[in-house]
Amino acid sequence: MKFLDALKQASLAGFNPVIPDIKSYSPKDGDLISGRDPIEYAKMLVDAGAPVLSVVTEKEHFHGSISMLQDICKAVDVPVLRKDFIQSESDLIETKQAGATAVLLMYSQLGEKKLSELYLMAKEIGLETLVECHESSDLKAAEKLCAPLVGINNRNISIYEVDDGNFSHANSLLAYKPEGSFLVVESAIRSGHEVRECIKNGADAALVGTALLQADDPASFYKGLRRKVSVKLCGFMNEEGINMCRGTGLDILGFVSGYPVKVPWDLDAHTIGQLIKTVPDTIETCVVTGGSEEHILEIAEITCPSWIQLHHKEPFEVTRSVTEKLHAKGIKVMRTVLSSSEDRINMFGSDKPEDIVKTAEKLGIDALLLDGRVPENASLINHSAPMAQFKEFKALTDIPVILAGGITYKNAKEIIRTSGAEYIDIMTGIEITPGIKSPEKITKLFAELEG
Repeated sequence: MKFLDALKQASLAGFNPVIPDIKSYSPKDGDLISGRDPIEYAKMLVDAGAPVLSVVTEKEHFHGSISMLQDICKAVDVPVLRKDFIQSESDLIETKQAGATAVLLMYSQLGEKKLSELYLMAKEIGLETLVECHESSDLKAAEKLCAPLVGINNRNISIYEVDDGNFSHANSLLAYKPEGSFLVVESAIRSGHEVRECIKNGADAALVGTALLQADDPASFYKGLRRKVSVKLCGFMNEEGINMCRGTGLDILGFVSGYPVKVPWDLDAHTIGQLIKTVPDTIETCVVTGGSEEHILEIAEITCPSWIQLHHKEPFEVTRSVTEKLHAKGIKVMRTVLSSSEDRINMFGSDKPEDIVKTAEKLGIDALLLDGRVPENASLINHSAPMAQFKEFKALTDIPVILAGGITYKNAKEIIRTSGAEYIDIMTGIEITPGIKSPEKITKLFAELEG
């Protein structure tokens, strides 16, 4: 099968196409293979669902080899891309003889004329090409070639990717995507959320290497990368619960602190601050709280999470001021939309979804959450997700809208299918009792979502 066809088939099968990049060493991060057998690592990724593989063969800076490429091509039955600083026709022939299906051609290393020559040579000998770009001008050159497979490298390969590039670089260039091309975002992607963000903004696939190689459980992490829905699990109270999420591909892990209404999950902010330090860096953290501006900001200062979720009845001015101050600290804001008309008017100045969305966008709120529960019954179970309200809000905005309430491993897939949700939040659906998480339910949830 062709490399590009395999990526397209993965998308048609309901997964985000993610290309695992196998490299032994990174000039920025050091040893990545860490004594593992690259062949067994490649087989494990294919077993986890990888439709294709990428292998770095550059010797001096990335410690790769053509023999590793040959061995991997023989060992797996999926198309393989060779990544190296390809410079000549002999490099292309060597790639073909090693058994690779595709080869990387870098605009930054070749220039427009030589890139065009090697592109045509590769085509003649039956090699597909991934034309790699780093700037908008590179993408224009790729468009002239009518290259069907184009990549945007978030990092600067000219300095061997030791810069602090991140997925926002590619996002800023997606508007220049060559017409008719299948576009891959490469490098510096750390999570499934970032994969989904790039694809939502116009990319077709992502290439991930370092984050996969550094993961505790690369196979499970890979499954999370290709999942089309972002998952937030909430109400964690100890390190044991956090450890249940390692290797699952979880996007956001939530705690509750200083909540204005008594709930079973409430923890002291200092305790949460210590727990957050144990959360893997591939998982974002969220603290659910509410009340006065001073109270919320104090909790944020102590816990230092990725997100603060305003989940009570904070009035408009508190939400506005808190959002502005949290953003200044690099903390994102998730705002729960309550069901009561009176509460909505107090919180947003209107109870109409279209007005609430406009207000949220104006305030710079990073995500809205629609929950089947209200603050007074937050600890009760068997509440249904507010499907109708959720669909209405989702249709009105590009802000992420998170669906919560009554979701379990048994119904999650069906709820996602019928609602079109791209983000879900689960708390009681993964518990034995309030605050005590079930490893069995967490495992079954991700198995269901990734199956």
